[in-house]
Amino acid sequence: MGDTPNQYGIVKRLKQGDAHPGETLQAAAEAQDELWAPIKTMRHAMRQAPGMAGEF
Repeated sequence: MGDTPNQYGIVKRLKQGDAHPGETLQAAAEAQDELWAPIKTMRHAMRQAPGMAGEF
């Protein structure tokens, strides 16, 4: 687990009652939390890009 499309698939299978072994709401939530660090890193890099000024 770890990427956004994968998370969507897990939640969809859970909703349909067709989850794979180990796929739980808790596992999906934890994997989603893992996505925040790379997103924050990317946002920081984008803000440092030329032409970007100020705080967002």
